[in-house]
Amino acid sequence: MKKLLFGTIATLLFISVACPAFATEIKISDVLGDSSNQKTTTVQELNQKEQERTDAITNLLKLDIPVQTDNPSFALTFVDPSEQKSGVQLEIDKNGYKNITSPYTLPALSIGGHSLKFKFVDGDGATQVLTKEITILPRPPIINTPEIVEGKLVISGSALASSEVILALSSDSKMLTLSTQSDSDGKWSITISENLPTNVYTFTAYARKYGFASNL
Repeated sequence: MKKLLFGTIATLLFISVACPAFATEIKISDVLGDSSNQKTTTVQELNQKEQERTDAITNLLKLDIPVQTDNPSFALTFVDPSEQKSGVQLEIDKNGYKNITSPYTLPALSIGGHSLKFKFVDGDGATQVLTKEITILPRPPIINTPEIVEGKLVISGSALASSEVILALSSDSKMLTLSTQSDSDGKWSITISENLPTNVYTFTAYARKYGFASNL
């Protein structure tokens, strides 16, 4: 009886080892989950919640602020949502908070990105902090009426002081792109000496400074 039982067990072991095709492969990720996907989902959820919080606080302030503008002295409008009218404070580029009232004119910000941090008390008496980013762009250059001087085409105008001015001249048969630098007063001039075929030409230009470009 013992011999028969031992033989049966041995046969079962042999079948189990010799027939791996019936085994099912289980990956660790199937058990633990894909950690990279979980991490991505978590970051997305956190970003979404932060955006919802930012939108809610912005609505409380009824803050009017653009993402970018070519007006360095843009006037911000907002309301004080606190019951006691505790006031609103603003910190620009980590230079310390100051009390402001609406409308508040920004202090001629330089070209580039700036961080604006608002601190106020909401209707429930809780202190809220809202951070907004604003980018100041150069203003588009002004193009004067072109002139012919000694047989050459001269185009001049004004732009942001000490900025690069890129001028595009185009027609259905010719296109030129030229650049120059405005002086400390913002004046600039470009002389086109090559012969241009008779046609109707369009002039457009934009200014660029510190890597930030204006509209055309």
